[in-house]
Amino acid sequence: MLRTELSDHRRSRESDLLRALAARDPLAFAEAYHRTVAGAHACARRLLSSSADVEALLRTVYAELWERPPTQGPLEGWVRARCFALGAEELRARGAAPSSPSTSSLLTDLPKPDVRYLDAAERALAELHEEDRHALLLAHDRGVSGEGQPVGGGQALTRALLALAGPETSTADDSALADDACDDVAGMGDWTLGLVDEAAATAIEAAVAARPGCAARVRALRRGRRRLEGLPPTPDMGQRILVTVLTSEPGSAASEPASEPAAAPAPRPEQPLAVGSPTSPAGVGARPTAAEPSMSDDEPDEAEVTTGELRLADILGEPEAGMPAATGPAEAAEAGMPAATGPAEAEGRPGQPVAESAARGAGLAGSGVGAAERPAPNGWAPASDDEDSAIVAITRAAAP
Repeated sequence: MLRTELSDHRRSRESDLLRALAARDPLAFAEAYHRTVAGAHACARRLLSSSADVEALLRTVYAELWERPPTQGPLEGWVRARCFALGAEELRARGAAPSSPSTSSLLTDLPKPDVRYLDAAERALAELHEEDRHALLLAHDRGVSGEGQPVGGGQALTRALLALAGPETSTADDSALADDACDDVAGMGDWTLGLVDEAAATAIEAAVAARPGCAARVRALRRGRRRLEGLPPTPDMGQRILVTVLTSEPGSAASEPASEPAAAPAPRPEQPLAVGSPTSPAGVGARPTAAEPSMSDDEPDEAEVTTGELRLADILGEPEAGMPAATGPAEAAEAGMPAATGPAEAEGRPGQPVAESAARGAGLAGSGVGAAERPAPNGWAPASDDEDSAIVAITRAAAP
């Protein structure tokens, strides 16, 4: 019989989630990852430039969360603080500079990054008033709430996020803010970054639900956060991190960041080498080991998995006799045939840039909450429904 009574914690309050984490509930761990990974990933990328290092740092942070969870919130503040502390420790061990020029202002004992070009987020940060920028960096990168900073830190944090958001483009929101600027509700900048406790979050959520001006202010604050953080981590990274942490012995998953992915394990006697590993860049062709639950029943036989190299024909299949091969734009024009289309065109809808498509799939485009079915406590829902389903499936399979 199918088990439908499992609680996946998607609507659990943070205090309940922390208690479930302390009881080593793998579904609570999946939910904690979902609620906090966008901020942790952005923090890690601002410290380390290599994608392998970023993933290793996140794996270390979430292994610590699984093995020694905090006893009180805010959970996202704990994750941000641990990510920054562990990443800074790694940089000091290497004698290396952080990848972000603005983050280097928080690590004055390290070398300055040699950057010849600033991306859009760094240019926007450079244009902020120094006090506002410092408050934002302390909150976003180190997990220090604006209310926990010197006097005026909370207001400086809110100003910084609103400045990053840019001018209001919604006529309705502009009118709502003109009628009610929501200036009397403290801690909205902290709430946007997940840095308030449960009681404060409940009060802010009530104000946002009841007052259109507060709802408009929150949408602007989220735009500022999105501009700083960019796109969230990919779903396959989340799957690798969760599977690695949940199936590892205590302490073994908290490996130090490394510039190169870990080598694949040696093959067992009389068996071919399995393709992919938890640290392979995209998990292409990855085959679960005995410690990694399978996501599909359509696995190839052991004898079929012999190499990590995949041809396009291995994925799409060999063309049948008499059928032309897929054509590119140049060949199609020469032969008078339409070029092969991408997924967007095949579904009868216009294509869109990869970044925009990824942002919409992750619930980051526009100014809405994102995944309406299950917002995080601060309304920040970066992960898409399909990633969430994969996370829940993996952790349910890993549960004893």
